[in-house]
Amino acid sequence: MPELVTILRDEFHTEYVGHTGEGFQFFITGLHNFLALFLFNDAGDLVEAQVDRLTEDNDYESLVQQRLDQVKPVEFDFIEIKPFAVEHYGIMMGLIPNKHDGGEWWVELYPGNHLAFHEPWDTGEYST
Repeated sequence: MPELVTILRDEFHTEYVGHTGEGFQFFITGLHNFLALFLFNDAGDLVEAQVDRLTEDNDYESLVQQRLDQVKPVEFDFIEIKPFAVEHYGIMMGLIPNKHDGGEWWVELYPGNHLAFHEPWDTGEYST
């Protein structure tokens, strides 16, 4: 199981990762029917999780902009964070380690499991 997972910024699934002006690492992501802002300290520990349920009244893009405005100024770049899990709306969310058949570890983004990180943990490579 990894101590730290590197997440590189790309234009597909990890567009909103980087550092805030206050020195936190951040990750804004869609999670099934939710949008989450995760903040981490320099050591990669989760320090705050804000989760919004996506509805007809608050679409993904407007919520992303609200969360970016909340943590501005930001610098978009890679982050190195520890696996974590939090519960919101009665649902477990986060980058959760799972040992698969054959003994291989993956760190998967839940809910939805639409991103899965694997060794080597420092490359930022993921599967969808």
